[in-house]
Amino acid sequence: MTAGGRSGAFSTSALGRGWLAVLAVAIALVGAMAAPMSAASAATVVVVNNDGPGEGFNDPTALAPVGGNPGTTRGAQRLNAFQYAANVWGGLLSSSVTIRVGANFDAQPCNASSTVLGAAGATEVFRDFAGAPEPGTWYPPALANALSGTDLDSQNYDIDATFNSAIGTTCPFPNVWYYGLDGNPPGGQIDFVSVVVHELGHGLGFQTFMSLSTGAKLAGFDDTFERNLEGHGAAPSDFPSMTNAQRLAAVTDTGDLHWVGPNVMAASGVLTTGAVGTHVRMYAPNPAQGGSSVSHWDSVLTPDQVMEPIYTGVHHTPVLELPAFQDIGWTLASVSTAPAINVQPGSKNYGAVSVGATSDQTFTVNNTGTATLHVSATGVTNLGAGTSAGEFFITNGVNAFTLAPNATQSVAVRFAPSGPGSKSATLRFTSDDPATPTDNVALSGTGQTVSSNPQLSALGPAKMWVGLGSSTSGIKFDVKAVVSLNNTVVGSGQVNSVSAGMNTGVNGARLSSIPLSLVSGAAAAPSGSTLKIQVLARNACSGSTATIGSARLWFNGKPVDTGLRSDTGSRFSATIGSATNTYYLRTGSVLSTTAGAAHTSADAVVGTPCGPFVPFGTWSVTLP
Repeated sequence: MTAGGRSGAFSTSALGRGWLAVLAVAIALVGAMAAPMSAASAATVVVVNNDGPGEGFNDPTALAPVGGNPGTTRGAQRLNAFQYAANVWGGLLSSSVTIRVGANFDAQPCNASSTVLGAAGATEVFRDFAGAPEPGTWYPPALANALSGTDLDSQNYDIDATFNSAIGTTCPFPNVWYYGLDGNPPGGQIDFVSVVVHELGHGLGFQTFMSLSTGAKLAGFDDTFERNLEGHGAAPSDFPSMTNAQRLAAVTDTGDLHWVGPNVMAASGVLTTGAVGTHVRMYAPNPAQGGSSVSHWDSVLTPDQVMEPIYTGVHHTPVLELPAFQDIGWTLASVSTAPAINVQPGSKNYGAVSVGATSDQTFTVNNTGTATLHVSATGVTNLGAGTSAGEFFITNGVNAFTLAPNATQSVAVRFAPSGPGSKSATLRFTSDDPATPTDNVALSGTGQTVSSNPQLSALGPAKMWVGLGSSTSGIKFDVKAVVSLNNTVVGSGQVNSVSAGMNTGVNGARLSSIPLSLVSGAAAAPSGSTLKIQVLARNACSGSTATIGSARLWFNGKPVDTGLRSDTGSRFSATIGSATNTYYLRTGSVLSTTAGAAHTSADAVVGTPCGPFVPFGTWSVTLP
């Protein structure tokens, strides 16, 4: 059909939307994009506020400006952050036609352990227009307009987007929205810009329009996304040539649904996992998940990418998505490139550490720019008032290194006071970041004499009774315990692929013995210190066949581990000074040296295999 005609268009009622969910905040993006960029002008993306008075983007709740977002109301901060994310894509894609996004906030599904963050998608699709690269192929409106050089439907938005207004307001989920523009959300906050970048990616074309229930193409025609998919090992393997039944089988063939577009294949070397040769795995759970299956990268990709199905942290810069967009027909805008160093945390006070003991901190260096970052030197120096550089030192041998855009490097720094008193130094990074050629991180701490405090010198195994929280066939768990003193982690341990028994009752629980080790030697444990243990679980990385489930930790029972009278005395031991005590997990999140007598339980809802650890809870005691 000719440009502007309607016979080759399909309305929004037939199209799906990409949904992004969150189970827990996890690791940050690592990676790079190697595909070349075409010289072309950037696109303009306009956000249209579809919320009514007093809601969503118009919420008048007063907020202080945060992270470079100057808004002083919740609504203004939301709109600023949304437009910021829209500009990310606008600066990367080329189009002479303005891209219009209709956006609003509404309450979405949410509970205490998981929530939907948002959804977005193309409002319609077009085929056989002037400038279409492939005949008989559907293109989303933003891309179709860019290819044709004209607005094929000026009466409708190109993208429709909805985000969850319940988060941070009426939702019991513990994490809240972070509306800053700096990609530095505090713990327990969800980076809104990252979520919007993800959702707009769907609307711009990272989605298929085939049916996940029948395998049928939309109205019998290919879409430009689906033309880049294959069922690895199938015959035929390419999606356009498959029957409906073959496509239906391929979308649930976990591990064998691949992206085989030439630009992504050329850039696939950025991945350490998730590539099969040069093919890149797509999300294909069994059973299929509407709004998620096919239209995302597989969650196994490492480094994490923008278009994965679960929120994993801050991702403002598309990486593998850019060659994918080239594969579906987009031309990339020419952009200026420069590296940018970002070190977190930006400073560190190690607190009081006994002379002769040590305390470790890991700093994460992230290249938030668009070109490779070259760090020529990393070291601890006495800058300003610093006098104690010899008592802070790098333990993992990092000095010079390079980082592709969005990649990270960990730097471990140990504080080992040689005497009492206040200590200070500077962790310094020298790089080719034109804006910050030297990035200085302030280090401080206090040396404390050994004689004043007893030492936590050893940890015994954590004996934890773990069972099923829900009747889920085939699930296994990885179980972890983390011990801290005064909120500083001093010990940890983990066991993997724990079989959880056959039922959800206490009789189905099984004893797991988790070996605990100190992370950096003995730690000061003065009177009044708070000793804590946190117990966590996740769907096992190996041996689990379930995609989601729930683990149950039983505790507050008697310390009888075997026989007919066995009970759920979950516990661990610690040697402090000259005494070794056993600490039992009791009700009320309390640790006690006295065992309980009436078992109880706590659940942890876990996601896909090898996902983030989810806590059962934290138990604590004040040391005498």
